Amino acid sequence: MGKNTPARIGVSLFRTAAGCFVLVVVAIGLWRSQMLRYFAWDLLGDPHRDSFVRQIGGDGAADRFYKQYPELMNVLKMDAVVLLDPNISLAYDLRVLTGASSVVARLAFNVPDFSSRLVDTYRMLAVNVTKSERLAIIERYGVTHILLTGSHMTISDELGAQFGPPIAKSEALVLFDVSRRRASLN
Repeated sequence: MGKNTPARIGVSLFRTAAGCFVLVVVAIGLWRSQMLRYFAWDLLGDPHRDSFVRQIGGDGAADRFYKQYPELMNVLKMDAVVLLDPNISLAYDLRVLTGASSVVARLAFNVPDFSSRLVDTYRMLAVNVTKSERLAIIERYGVTHILLTGSHMTISDELGAQFGPPIAKSEALVLFDVSRRRASLN
């Protein structure tokens, strides 16, 4: 029998194909386990680093947030609880970038009392709400700040009369610190 019989060629092809398959499976496994991904990031640059984002010409999420809302940079702290319009995605940005919590965030249906939080938030942001109603909502959720954006900025005079002047104000937002007012009532 010769060296290149059809049976030997078939076995050789099968071994080559099996070897390639094993290499692909191992590479996918390493990629999913992030070992190969980290190796690629070392060679190409880590996409989670700001330098990588700047190289491709964009801003990071924090940079975009603070460019849009520079007034919030040093005002909101980790222990802040902010009441704001639930229809905007700013609630998620606040949590991630400042550490502050929000009373309600859109699409947060898994929160057990989501519907009551939503109703209370809309009530708080409505025009001509009594002071006692607003204070009750603030106490119920431990609100420390009220952030007005968009059409809700029309109640800034009402809130200013009740909670004092805003601590941050621009064309895009008005922010009230209600924690001092809550403390004076207790």
